Amino acid sequence: MFYALIASLPHIELDKELPITVEAFRDACGDHLSKSQWRLLNSLLDGEVSCEITHPFANRWFHAEIQLKNAVARQRAQIRGVDVKPFLRSHDHFIGLIETRVQEAFNAEDPAELESLLDHTRWELAEDFIGEDTYGFAKLAAYAVQLRIATRWNRLNDETGRINLEKTITHNTESEAAAVN
Repeated sequence: MFYALIASLPHIELDKELPITVEAFRDACGDHLSKSQWRLLNSLLDGEVSCEITHPFANRWFHAEIQLKNAVARQRAQIRGVDVKPFLRSHDHFIGLIETRVQEAFNAEDPAELESLLDHTRWELAEDFIGEDTYGFAKLAAYAVQLRIATRWNRLNDETGRINLEKTITHNTESEAAAVN
């Protein structure tokens, strides 16, 4: 149990400024976790997906993430009229909520809203997967997932968007110019 560590962590919300960084969270957890817990926590913080984990939270999380990505692939394949089978990965623990939320997300008005709906679903799943382990590793694992999601959204802004768009346009026009010459 990680009572003191969990109690010391600041509350985070998806749509708010973060009171803690990923690095500060890693530092706070470093002395409290076993080697396997440390590796797992880092996998969650880095957004890695591996189904070879035996921890209940992580196992459910990784399978849910695969299901969500499969559902997104099915929606995109349907829109583009391509066969989705080569892009699907097997998973356990089917969750109906994921299918419903992905379908709702693809009805969104713009790509940012779509991504927001998907990340809100991830956030909710992480919270649900804690179960009764509110002061155990499952809570730290869920916090890691939510911190990664919130950090991603905190890094998105108009200036970053303009820079990335400019890079994409420059890269595409340079590629086209090279092809013409």
